[in-house]
Amino acid sequence: MSKHHEKRQVQITNVTTGQTRLSEPMPVQGPRTEAEIDSVLSQDAESAPVVMVQQEVISSPDEKKSTPKKSKPEIETLEQFISYVYSRKGQRASLSSKVERLIAENPRLNDEAELRLSGLAQADEWLAVPRELLLISREVVGFPALREAFTSFVMDVMLKHPAFAAESLQATVRHLPDAPSPFEALTMLSTWQPAPKKAEEDKEVAFKPAEVHAGRRNAVNLLVTWFYCHRSLNLEELAGLLMQVSWQESGRTLETDADKIRALTSLDDSAVLGWLGQRWRQQMMDARNAQAHSVREFESARTQVEALNAEITQLRSDLVDRDAQLINSREQSTQALTELTTRHAAETMHLSHEIETLRGRLVRRLNESTEMLEVGLSALRSNTPNINVMVQRAERVVDALRLELKSLGSDENA
Repeated sequence: MSKHHEKRQVQITNVTTGQTRLSEPMPVQGPRTEAEIDSVLSQDAESAPVVMVQQEVISSPDEKKSTPKKSKPEIETLEQFISYVYSRKGQRASLSSKVERLIAENPRLNDEAELRLSGLAQADEWLAVPRELLLISREVVGFPALREAFTSFVMDVMLKHPAFAAESLQATVRHLPDAPSPFEALTMLSTWQPAPKKAEEDKEVAFKPAEVHAGRRNAVNLLVTWFYCHRSLNLEELAGLLMQVSWQESGRTLETDADKIRALTSLDDSAVLGWLGQRWRQQMMDARNAQAHSVREFESARTQVEALNAEITQLRSDLVDRDAQLINSREQSTQALTELTTRHAAETMHLSHEIETLRGRLVRRLNESTEMLEVGLSALRSNTPNINVMVQRAERVVDALRLELKSLGSDENA
């Protein structure tokens, strides 16, 4: 043993589990025999069935037993941060305030940086990363140029990706007037079929169904996030679109109850499940409240209808009575009119007869009076005028006229 009391530890790797640990410290001695080495290893590896010696570590007694940690890369530019997010292959990443301030000083990408990042974007053929960049851009506050840089980069990645190659999807990303509706655009992405990749000797090799499914899901989720950031669609609308385009279609593949409970208990993100459960519970409560309100309105409407029906029945009864009264009045009026017409005709006939009688009598009386007066005038015109004759004739005419006047007076009084 040396004067510094150096000790030796052997690093041991468990082949079954892949875990690495150090053996107990042993004093440094001279060369050991193979039997001694096997004895030490067997004592340290009682819990590991198969071990493999990798290297020896010499340490002093006061050194701590610690494995070296992988240091996080220093990020000072936008290119470095985007590269870091791509290195996580779609896992959640965060932008610290320190790094945010550093990147915000110069958020633009030069041509060389865009070329290098373009290579990373092309390698991400199933769009696992752009959605995370969009979500990070939403967390940037107070640095609009930095947020615009993230958005511009993601938009460029979307427009260059084969999933968004259709003109209608290009118009959707650019928010053009002739773009399809969000539902139509998401439906196109959910049925996207990537072109087969070329292998050696120019042979085409189709992608695995799981890869295609992951690519479609990532593309749909990316466009939904894009709508959230640039279309001002609320969470209710976005959840409804995902339900119609993605979740509902995937749910049809669960045929048995066992498949459904397996899928239900395999979900890891409890926050999403909690939010969706709360949302659907609220929708159910709203639906129940709406149903109760509808029932109350229906009962009120039915009561009003019954009251209106009663009023209609009463009005119909009143109308029947009024029709009967009208018919009766009409019959009475007709009868009265007939009687008046008959009476008028009779009176007219009697008056006509009386007028003819009176006319005949007056004519006769006037003729007689005229003859008498002519006789009296003749007596007066003779050579020897006879006034007595004229007086007699005149008295007789006056008497006749008085008699006639008296007769007319009695007719009027009658």
